[in-house]
Parts: sequence; structure tokens; C-alpha cells
Amino acid sequence: MSKSFTVEQLRCLELARIIREGLEGVRFDMVSFSHRCGTAACIGGYAVAQYSPVLWQTRDLVAIGDEAQRLLGLVDGEQSGQMFAPWSSGGPKSQDITPAMAADTLEHYALTGEVEWAKP
Repeated sequence: MSKSFTVEQLRCLELARIIREGLEGVRFDMVSFSHRCGTAACIGGYAVAQYSPVLWQTRDLVAIGDEAQRLLGLVDGEQSGQMFAPWSSGGPKSQDITPAMAADTLEHYALTGEVEWAKP
């Protein structure tokens, strides 16, 4: 019997592919959900830019963070912190995170429900 994936799991897997390939007009950068210029974003920013583009245009960082948590199925603030700010829980620093690392983390989360970052 095959396992069914949730909408959030499928979204994480698709987002991993998008981050690997790049999102037109948005540079991957784990420093912030959305830079004021609107051209750089972390995992959460990429999720909102892809799946809630109207909200993405507002640059409301609190709303973007909340929406990113919902879109990816992150269960609480601790899990969101591990995904969006791994350096605060002993994970890699923002400047060391590559798109491939972020994509690997999203894929692992989609398949296991655990946020686990590889060391750079």
C-alpha cells in the first residue's frame, strides 16, 4: 500500500524543486523572508512568493512568516524557527545555506516531518 502525501508535503517537495531551479525575479537568501527590494527571499519567502503572490507583494514580514508556516505545514513556532532560522537552534548560519541545502531540508521535512539541516 502506498502512502498518501498531504497538500503541505507535496508543496514542500515542489518548493524544493523550485528553490533548486530558482524562482524568476527572486534570489534565494536565508537572511530574510523578503528584502525590501522584493528580489531576495528565504524558504518562507519563496513559499509565499510562489503560492500567495499577492501577500508577497505587501512585504508584511509578520504575515509572510505566518503564511509560510501554514503553507509548509509547520506545526508550531519551534518548528518554524528550525526551518526559517536554523542558526538560532545550532544549525547552519544564514550566509552558509545554499539553495541545495534548503531544498534537501524541505525534502527531508516532507518525508519525515522533521526539520533537519545538513552541516555546510
